[in-house]
Amino acid sequence: MKRLPNTRQDWSALLQTLEHTGWVMAIAFSKNGKTLASALDDSTVRLWDPTTGWRLQTLESHTGGVNTIAFSKDGKTLASATIGTVRLWGLTTRQRLQTFEGYTGWVIAIAFSKMGRHWRQRRIMVQCGSGTRPPDSACTPSRGFLQ
Repeated sequence: MKRLPNTRQDWSALLQTLEHTGWVMAIAFSKNGKTLASALDDSTVRLWDPTTGWRLQTLESHTGGVNTIAFSKDGKTLASATIGTVRLWGLTTRQRLQTFEGYTGWVIAIAFSKMGRHWRQRRIMVQCGSGTRPPDSACTPSRGFLQ
């Protein structure tokens, strides 16, 4: 009979603590689990190595708190959104690829389609809303939309 190792009675499931200076509004893991993104109310998105807890990069260019983030299925692109704006980031270059502006209200959810092999061939679904009414099922930007 095999004996299991002794386990402490007060064990913790906490594996890693990632330090932030502001409110974390959203988090997302890349599909392969090697990158964690956090959206903050200080207008930044931070990329982390979840195994080591090291901050890999801080993405800055939003003018307001970042509400939501999403990785593309291939893990090469990250979308981040705030009031009226969605930005796409290339994760290999860590540079902003494109900005979509003119959404009505807060962008509260974003998702990538599975179509296309390149980020320019994909579509993103965006949901907008405000604190006073239910979210719109989709909202249309005035410029910069992927066609």
